[in-house]
Amino acid sequence: MKKIAKATIACMATCMALVFYSCDEKTTDDLNADYADFTIQQSKENLQSEGMAVLEKIDAMKDMEWVSSVQSLMGLMGMGMQDEEINNAISPLLAPLANADKNIMGIATLRASSNAMDSLSNVFKKFGGTYTYNAGVDTFDYSRSTTHFTISFPIGESTTNNGTLTIDNYTYQYSKTIESTVLEMPRSLRMTLKKGNTTLLSLIMSASYRDDDMPSMENTVITFKEGYIFDQTANYDPKKVSWDFSFALNSQKFFQGGCDMDGTLSYDSISAHLNENTLEENTMDRLFNNMNASVQLGNIKAVGKVTYAQFLKDKQAFDETYGGYRDNGGYNAEPTQEAIIDKKCAIYNKNVKATLLYADSKKAIAKLLFYKKNQEDGYNSWFKMDSKAAFEDGTSLDGSFFDEGFSQFDTALDNFIAEMKANYHITNDQTTQPN
Repeated sequence: MKKIAKATIACMATCMALVFYSCDEKTTDDLNADYADFTIQQSKENLQSEGMAVLEKIDAMKDMEWVSSVQSLMGLMGMGMQDEEINNAISPLLAPLANADKNIMGIATLRASSNAMDSLSNVFKKFGGTYTYNAGVDTFDYSRSTTHFTISFPIGESTTNNGTLTIDNYTYQYSKTIESTVLEMPRSLRMTLKKGNTTLLSLIMSASYRDDDMPSMENTVITFKEGYIFDQTANYDPKKVSWDFSFALNSQKFFQGGCDMDGTLSYDSISAHLNENTLEENTMDRLFNNMNASVQLGNIKAVGKVTYAQFLKDKQAFDETYGGYRDNGGYNAEPTQEAIIDKKCAIYNKNVKATLLYADSKKAIAKLLFYKKNQEDGYNSWFKMDSKAAFEDGTSLDGSFFDEGFSQFDTALDNFIAEMKANYHITNDQTTQPN
């Protein structure tokens, strides 16, 4: 757990392993950043300091009011809404609130299920209205409406209905391309959770679509009483797809990032690729030219770039030239296996790049490096290609890097997790008990 958390704070191992994205001019500058003039020990101290700063930013997350409020509501719904059909209808609408920390795709996620979306307006028509908790009979009184869901309920130990959850502003358009069924494509949805007159959490989703039903824009904004704002936006056109997100406290972003892909991304080309039911490179290169991503946590930033189309051309040329040779066994004819691995590493280092850096100074901490590694099994030795996040002196930023020098962060993280578990009634098996 600690190593995972420390690697997250460092924004390193995962980003460099998974980043397969294109690049704009700004990202290129970051990828080519000079190394910072720090020793490895100083880098540890800097990363620990940045980790402590991020923990300070997220301190209020360990006791956010909306969590206990939703726990109270879900508990009451299980007891007070005995109508299984109503429960089944309302629960999917509460899912974005119950998992607000994971709701990074907003309406796009909902749109993925046509079975859910083609009947959402009917859910409002059939079950919409105001549900008011009646403690005397331990159930919800109902007043009909077709435009909203409003649930009034007690939060925690309150003896009055001081909590209000409202789901409304659902708008949609019908699919223009699917004739066999009436498919609703959501354009907006709003959820608001209040305690008295204080908004604990609001979630606003909006989307727009092209004539071919592809979403041209999707945006989700989640605002928390404690001052946090999560904002994510996805944009699409047939030549480029992009996604950006940010997490801010009092308007100051402390976690942000995004990615974009360019290529031949029309509805027809994507459909043709998916119909082939394959992820082979010779079909992927029909879709993507370049891909790009960046992630920044505090002052630590990771950027990555893949010139995908060029990578495939270089790899094809490599395979045509050296395809008859083994590059992962003990073959030593001309060209030597060692020389083949060198050429393979050169292709990857040319087309696949990632850098971990300080965002403010734009100085690199470590860079992705593909290199030739000598492998032995006790009987034979051979060369193979491997990769690592390398400091300027060539040493690796790996799991062992975090084994020592992070005691202050370890203690702070342990305390943070313990307090969060206590406040949210989370046990070690990750079950949550309602208030």
